[in-house]
Amino acid sequence: TREGYQFTGWSPAVTDTVSGNATYTAQWKQLTYTVTYTDGVDGEEVFKDQVTENLKSGDKTPAFNGTPTRDGYQFTGWEPKVAETVSGNATYTAQWKQLTYSVTYTDGVDGEEVFKDQVTENLKSGDKTPAFNGTPTREGYQFTGWSPAVTDTVSGNATYTAQWKQLTYTVTYTDGVDGEEVFKDQVTENLKSGD
Repeated sequence: TREGYQFTGWSPAVTDTVSGNATYTAQWKQLTYTVTYTDGVDGEEVFKDQVTENLKSGDKTPAFNGTPTRDGYQFTGWEPKVAETVSGNATYTAQWKQLTYSVTYTDGVDGEEVFKDQVTENLKSGDKTPAFNGTPTREGYQFTGWSPAVTDTVSGNATYTAQWKQLTYTVTYTDGVDGEEVFKDQVTENLKSGD
């Protein structure tokens, strides 16, 4: 046996009977190996298998070309661990950890809590975005929506901040007399709650 080689026979071929001095030389074929990197995901091709052929024992193991990426997952390494050198055929399978995300709804008001933040955790990419529970209300303001706009599905951590439009009011003093003007109406506009 010879590491990295396959014995293929003797040269010249060994005869059945001895007819004189003979020297037989072992013939060797150098073995070649294949290294494959695969995504390890059934039913979906995250990346095309990367195959390197005709590697010899002791060659440096070729590295994966690029960085393995998969939507909603973190690449955590190869199984088995990639050997430094080639010693035979090898298949390295990508390992993935599913990422989880959180969605937060916040009031966006400094110095006061209009409503407690609503946080939903452990959501996965593609999950339906959870809706705000209730109706945002704030005295003297009208709720106008969320910034940024709430997406239909989760694709990462998200914080949605309530947007508010301050309400304004009008105060009018009138004389209350029909048919005659005791004094002209006094109108003050654009007053805010608490003025």
